[in-house]
This record gives sequence, structure tokens and C-alpha cells, in this order.
Amino acid sequence: MKRHEPYNKVEGFKRENHITNLMIANVLGLSEASVIKKNIGKSDYYVSEVKKLMRDLNFPLDVFLP
Repeated sequence: MKRHEPYNKVEGFKRENHITNLMIANVLGLSEASVIKKNIGKSDYYVSEVKKLMRDLNFPLDVFLP
């Protein structure tokens, strides 16, 4: 499995806005473990997932960009 840089800006936004991995998992219909894998760089967010997080949890697009 290809690794990429962790989503550090996502983690920072989560902390600042009191958003948990479980909240993200519920919005995306994933397990909490899957969300953790995405955030540490073992998996990636799909465009459709980013759109849901932007819509439902007010994530800004720039936290997903390098």
C-alpha cells in the first residue's frame, strides 16, 4: 500500500473544532479505523468524502491540500 504524508492540517482542524474521528466516520459511513488510516497516510480521502466533510462538518478545502 502506498503511503503519503499524513493529513496534519486535517488533524489540526479537528482539534480546533472538537471534531472526532467517530464524527467523521459517521458522516462518511466508514469505521473509525478507516478514518484513522486516512489521517495517518495509509489511505486517502476520495473527492466525494472531502465534499461530504466540507458540507456536513464545515471542513475547508485547504486542509486536504499539501
